[in-house]
Amino acid sequence: HGPLALGRGLALTALALACTTPLWDQLPHLFTFLGKHVHGWFGREVCRALAAVGILAVPTLFMGTTFPLLLERIAGRATVARDVGRLTVANTAGTIVGSLATGYVVLPALGSQRSLAVVAGCFAALGALTVLGHAKHKAVLVIGALGLAGAALAPPWDLVRMTNGANVYFTHGPPPDAIEMVREDVHGGVTTVARRGALHTLYTNGKFQGDDGPEMQAQRSFAHFPSLFLPDERRALVVGLGTGTTLGTVAAYPFEHIDVAEISPAIVEAARRYYAGPSRGALSKTVATCCWWPATPTIW
Repeated sequence: HGPLALGRGLALTALALACTTPLWDQLPHLFTFLGKHVHGWFGREVCRALAAVGILAVPTLFMGTTFPLLLERIAGRATVARDVGRLTVANTAGTIVGSLATGYVVLPALGSQRSLAVVAGCFAALGALTVLGHAKHKAVLVIGALGLAGAALAPPWDLVRMTNGANVYFTHGPPPDAIEMVREDVHGGVTTVARRGALHTLYTNGKFQGDDGPEMQAQRSFAHFPSLFLPDERRALVVGLGTGTTLGTVAAYPFEHIDVAEISPAIVEAARRYYAGPSRGALSKTVATCCWWPATPTIW
């Protein structure tokens, strides 16, 4: 409580974000360790939930205090009813606009780590503005400055470690020779193409999606099995593009019309750039019909 409470809460949010940001790329170590001791589905889901709570609890706790502290600040005003209404509208509108802007603009432009740094900077700046002119504002400014400095100076995340699949499989294979592509978006999270020698493997959030090597047979079978039992080849729908290998196999049949449904534009980009061979060039003939972008279905 008190006139400095709001500024202190905002500054502590910045500091909490700065302190937890470096922990994100350490979580694969935790999952790999737990994978040696926890083997059941339920136990591993509990581990994921506890890891998420552990890394998010403190920053979100301080974020959650902002609105109540704003209400406390205006509680003694004669216009409290009107001001509460305005704050509620602003809070609701900010939630909607912030979610859309972060997911579709900030995250693709900056990536997760820099987005967190920007958010920490905004909280630190707002905390400073809130207490300016108050006699005891120095502690808030120091906390905010520490949060801002910590977010700005945090070492970059190890993307090889973060995308090694430990969060999915609770184990991981040898590190790749290179990460050829990394894309973050609201549709699919983190999409990566890892190269080991001449093998390119596609992952979303560390989960295997396909490659241009030994798993191509399985990807082709997804197309062969249903196609072999059709009386005639008229229309086909491929749900989930992946590497495009299944689409290329479907395209080898005499279908008159093929649609592709893929939610992530990063997957489409990866398939075009790295899997033109496995897809038999099918993406050069088709327009992927995605829920994120209206397109005209392809006529074959």
